[in-house]
Amino acid sequence: MNKMIVFFVIYFSMSQFINAQTYYPNINSQSEKNLKIKKVERNSSSTIIEFEYTRTESEGIYIYLSPPNSDGAYYIQANGIKFLLLSTEGIANKDAVTIAYPNKHVVFSAIFEPLPKSITKFDLIEGISGTWNFYGVDISNSNNSNTKPEKIISSSKTSDTLYFDSKWKGVKTRGAAAFYRIINLDSNGNISGLVKDYYITGELQGKGEALYIDRYDDKNSKWKGIVYTYSKTGEILSETDVDKLSKTYYKDGKAFQYYVHNGISVTMHLSIERTYGKYYVAYVAIENLTGKSFNFDPSTITAILIKSGTKTSGEVLSANEYMKKVNNRQAWNAALVAFGESSAANQAGYSSSSTTSTTSGYSNSYGSVSGYYGNTYGSVSGSSSTYGSATTRSNTQSYDGAANYAAHQKAQQNINDYQNQQYQIRNVLNQGYLKLNTIDNEQRIVGQINIKYKSADKVQVTIPVNGVNYDFWWNNN
Repeated sequence: MNKMIVFFVIYFSMSQFINAQTYYPNINSQSEKNLKIKKVERNSSSTIIEFEYTRTESEGIYIYLSPPNSDGAYYIQANGIKFLLLSTEGIANKDAVTIAYPNKHVVFSAIFEPLPKSITKFDLIEGISGTWNFYGVDISNSNNSNTKPEKIISSSKTSDTLYFDSKWKGVKTRGAAAFYRIINLDSNGNISGLVKDYYITGELQGKGEALYIDRYDDKNSKWKGIVYTYSKTGEILSETDVDKLSKTYYKDGKAFQYYVHNGISVTMHLSIERTYGKYYVAYVAIENLTGKSFNFDPSTITAILIKSGTKTSGEVLSANEYMKKVNNRQAWNAALVAFGESSAANQAGYSSSSTTSTTSGYSNSYGSVSGYYGNTYGSVSGSSSTYGSATTRSNTQSYDGAANYAAHQKAQQNINDYQNQQYQIRNVLNQGYLKLNTIDNEQRIVGQINIKYKSADKVQVTIPVNGVNYDFWWNNN
């Protein structure tokens, strides 16, 4: 008899919760236009709310959810009861990690305490002072007709599990693996939905959308959109927009890596030079066509030197540190000419530019530089009356987007995108050694930074520009 009572109590308690899903629920009002609720899933252990954030403005921003048990943590409020946040997935719990790019979707989830079966409408509140609030979220129509057909997992869908070793080479058994990957497949055997990777001990290691999976060597797999990796404790280790990967252009045997992303182009060429010591010298060009100004601080540039698999931080010299190396007229003149020679290829699409400036504490200096247009190459020259740092601004000059992309990138898609587009680069700031500056719209900045030389197989240079990190790789081979 006592056993029957216990069984009845357990059954009655469990029956207060249901397993149900509501896709795109009706909402009375919300405070953030870029955020929508894709799905509310209820079960006996939790309530899972899946969100989609789409940045409609022209500039990207960082987004995050405050962690559980904090003043800013999300909570569900229904019938005067609060249901607390348990965890989050797919979004950082602190600022400056998860980036919402313009016109890109960020999908993430918040997991709450379970909702009883009796609750069919609730408010979703972002802590004490948050702005991502939803009022009157209606989940009365579970498994509703607003569900998009492709969002429902059909009974014909299967999954596949792949195993990889610590170098992401495919292995046959779990015992030989350091990671495993779960792939959902549709009825035709095609990849469907997110691909998720796990540490062999079960913690989420990464996720993303895959175009192609190589089960034998994962470096050959192809991805799209934003791909995440996580530590075993759930911390986001990396967030990579695969559609924003760099490309390489070669001129006279020199490699110029570049990105074109959200109205900004960033180009870098790295070489080893023995001027005032032995350095890795990164020649950098940044172009701003976002419609707005932003600050560029070269002190945030970092370098990683990799030797036989071991990583060490590279010492990036500031402008002041570098100028200490330039202590006579001949040295500075050589530096100006050397920089102009190396940066000339970056002037593709420009007919010419000339600059004159006087900087307090340093000499008057003059420099001119001409670039490539088609197969035509101009010259570079420079002179100075004494040592110093030169910052130069050019007169307005016409710039042909199609010509620049044809010369720099040789990428037909970009040529097609930019053919017939004419715009003005109204200012070219040729700095010599890079310093803190505001880059205005329709302005281009060119300069260099030096990294103290240490023998390395590979060098990674990360250049933060307007909130986005651009990674450049140099290979000693």
